[in-house]
Amino acid sequence: MEIFSKMFIAFLAVVLVFSNFSLNSFAENRDVNLPDPSDLEWKSITFGQSTDLNFSANVLPEKVGVNFADPEFPGTIDGKIFMESRGGKLAPGHDGLTFYYTTLDPNKHNFVLEADITFEQLGPETGANPNGQEGAGIMVRDLNGGARQDPMIMGFEEVPAASNLFAVGLMRHGISALARTGVVEPWGNLGSTWNRDAIPGVPSLPMGTPVRLKLERTDSEFIMSATFTHLEDSPTYERSFAGADMVQVIDPNQMQVGFYASRNAAMTVENARITLSEADTVPTPVTPPSPPAAFMNIVSSADSGAHDYELRALANYDGAYSVWKDEVQVVTDKAVGANEAFTYNAALANDTTTFKVEYTPIGAPSSNKITREITVNKRIFNSGEGLFVSP
Repeated sequence: MEIFSKMFIAFLAVVLVFSNFSLNSFAENRDVNLPDPSDLEWKSITFGQSTDLNFSANVLPEKVGVNFADPEFPGTIDGKIFMESRGGKLAPGHDGLTFYYTTLDPNKHNFVLEADITFEQLGPETGANPNGQEGAGIMVRDLNGGARQDPMIMGFEEVPAASNLFAVGLMRHGISALARTGVVEPWGNLGSTWNRDAIPGVPSLPMGTPVRLKLERTDSEFIMSATFTHLEDSPTYERSFAGADMVQVIDPNQMQVGFYASRNAAMTVENARITLSEADTVPTPVTPPSPPAAFMNIVSSADSGAHDYELRALANYDGAYSVWKDEVQVVTDKAVGANEAFTYNAALANDTTTFKVEYTPIGAPSSNKITREITVNKRIFNSGEGLFVSP
């Protein structure tokens, strides 16, 4: 019995040693793809529409073309980082901004980027009203646009730069959570979605008052938060968006993480910190796009130089057309295919003739009738000598 007990204890010791070795090896394997945050390289870029060196809309003359990031310790996020932007825009389908950023691998890295940010100014310095395209804060993007021209090519305008993105920052309606998804082309495309709402319940933030902003990527979502350290108990307000893989649609192997300023904004970043962890990203379920709504438009001219006139209409679904000419029905339920032109040849007896076209879609989300009207003006010149035009 005593021999058995000693053998059992020895066995347990071996198991514990092996288990400890396995756990340590597992931990080392999990950390193998995580760079030391102090080794990350931080860079500055200005890109996108309205960041041109001569962009001057609502910009003080001496600040035309000013878009820059000025880190106290270049290449790092140590110390203070001052950023000022007098160009660009945060628009529904694309943006232009100045970005101080580092590059991470979304297949391997989750992150938390946080900092104390003091917003020095937001909106035009000329006294003009903000247009809602100004903003500054912390952002993660699928990819950046190409750097703006410097020196600038005469007659050249910076092109749109589109990207899926998530951000937390200041806009004219307060500290906001930003999200753009559905971008598949770096120059932009139809069908993308844009959110720039103020975080629910967030208080107003006076200019020159620090706020602690944080942007986090987990395996399944992005979390944006703001901690108002100047208020009693330092309340934190938060918003999250599902879809951690949304920033690896155009470029599946890189995501750009950093601080941004756009349009008319200036801010100081202090006490910045980035924390990395290993990613095991949950794929976002694919949602089939909703079928488009039916539409129909009259595509023929409202003017005619002859008695004969061809009425034309176009719709995006199969359907049936009916036509009324001066309130008299002349066509009933004529079938026409999707994206094929419906035509009706009419004689214009009067100087003005009114046509009403009624279209009933087939196979659309709604079968409600769509009605359009057009008044055609007839002007015929009967001069036997023709028309002469000169300066």
